[in-house]
Amino acid sequence: YRTIHKAEIDFIFGKNGIVYPIEVKYKNLSKPMDSRVLKSFCDLSKISCPNGYLINLSLNQKISDKIFFLTFINFFDRLK
Repeated sequence: YRTIHKAEIDFIFGKNGIVYPIEVKYKNLSKPMDSRVLKSFCDLSKISCPNGYLINLSLNQKISDKIFFLTFINFFDRLK
């Protein structure tokens, strides 16, 4: 998924009729980075999109009511 301004989402995952936008950063994060594209996708989407995820190597943190920063392992545990 890419906006006209070149912001992109790496993956869009669907499960049970719910869509989850996923951005992946292969780096250690000590603090959350900008995730406007995830929030915009969930806010503007005409489909059910309760949460967006930024998957990374080190940070597990909920940064808003819809956006989560999770490590790879915690992300897969959350989708079970």
